[in-house]
Amino acid sequence: MDLYARRRLRNRIVLALSFGATGLGLGWLVLILGALIFKGASGLSLQVFTEMTPPPGADGGLLNPIVGSLILTGLAAQTNDKLNLTFQLNTVGAARFQLGDFSLQALPQLAFLSIGRSPADPTALSLSWFGTTNQNYQVQSRTSFGSGTWTNLGSALPGQGAASTLALPAVAGDPARFYRLMMTTAN
Repeated sequence: MDLYARRRLRNRIVLALSFGATGLGLGWLVLILGALIFKGASGLSLQVFTEMTPPPGADGGLLNPIVGSLILTGLAAQTNDKLNLTFQLNTVGAARFQLGDFSLQALPQLAFLSIGRSPADPTALSLSWFGTTNQNYQVQSRTSFGSGTWTNLGSALPGQGAASTLALPAVAGDPARFYRLMMTTAN
């Protein structure tokens, strides 16, 4: 047998093994997909898409994660993009899921945000961010993370396409203080 014939024989053997491995892999995938469709189709209904997620063991749907995924998709959209969703929930009657109006628009993301010790006063904090033009920024604080009223610290600061900094004074007697930076469109 010459060199060319040996190479052709080796090529055919390797091709046969490759096709066999591919067929074996696809066969298992078809079996898994078939079992998923056969056993899962019976649990698929309109209730899955229209009812809230229930406690373990109770009947219900996946509306919470579906809406949450849509909201996160909207928040991840670019500044000028809009995600318009339309739905309405009814808790009474046969029609639990109806079309209605729901609109979500992503706000511009802060390009830079940091908080640290103020160089001028070591007992105070300094909050810095990059302010976008046509946006106003309001710093607020409260002493409890989960409850309480947010208090404005000073007046709203206009974004000017440059870094903005605000000194956050330490308040005696507070075990903790929480801050947030609110962004609104300038009038």
